[in-house]
Amino acid sequence: MQATPELHHFVRQTLGCGCPDSVFDSVRIDRAPLLPGGAQPAWWIEIGGRLLIAVCDDAPGLAARLPEVFDAARTRRDATGFNRFRLVVVVTPATDSAALERAFAPIGGADDRLHLHPIEPARLPPLTATETASV
Repeated sequence: MQATPELHHFVRQTLGCGCPDSVFDSVRIDRAPLLPGGAQPAWWIEIGGRLLIAVCDDAPGLAARLPEVFDAARTRRDATGFNRFRLVVVVTPATDSAALERAFAPIGGADDRLHLHPIEPARLPPLTATETASV
């Protein structure tokens, strides 16, 4: 499937991705655990074989699990040939975004192709699982 205008805007404007327009011709969205075998669900978005995004809700202890989350994501990114991985954490007023950023700092400093984006729910595009990976 192609990216919806809302998803295209989200990736370009909200996340700041500079991917070429052609990558948006191939989009796959699935719902699966954030970590293999884990209980916390996430939306997994694959864009053009270049950008891998996981969207999850903030959860207790998420900041402490970020090294594990990013290790698993790095493995998936590299094994499947994606250029970048972006973790979008949907924040609430109770979210300690500073703790997320502190936990991410050494991870992002070691790999500039990993990104963390704390985002308010209103800034998310509608997400629905797809079965078709490309047009």
